[in-house]
Amino acid sequence: MNYQNLRSSLAWSASRELLHHPVSRSVYKPFERGDVEHGLRTLACSVTGSGIGCSSPLSVLFSQESIRLLLALPSTYWFWRVCCELHRTQQGDTGPIALVEVEAAADYLHQSFCSGHDLSLAPLEMTQAELASRVELGLLLVQYGVGERDQLRLNRLFCR
Repeated sequence: MNYQNLRSSLAWSASRELLHHPVSRSVYKPFERGDVEHGLRTLACSVTGSGIGCSSPLSVLFSQESIRLLLALPSTYWFWRVCCELHRTQQGDTGPIALVEVEAAADYLHQSFCSGHDLSLAPLEMTQAELASRVELGLLLVQYGVGERDQLRLNRLFCR
């Protein structure tokens, strides 16, 4: 398998997926493997050298621990956003992306998005402007239609 330039190629593919992806960073919308594997198939095929296609692109590109963490993210937006930052964590394009790399990309996002925000405040302690700011950034997520009402959820990516 050829993992040469995997992280930078994945970052490029992920940024393309973000441009064409309908899920906002402010929405909580759990997803499954199949929701992201289509966007990874071409890259996984180039790694394996297979022109036919890969049956499990995630397993080709990521370690099992990384896959568990990535699939636990709150939406496909955050999946692709973490993948965009993997080029910053290059551990040497020698194999599938390890958990430590995914965690480093998530840490980078945590530092970038949380700067200047008091994450210890509960939503009930915030002003409307503070709530709106955090929802817009994706620190708080809207889960639509739980029962008859929408709910706010903490983005677990930013919970430490």
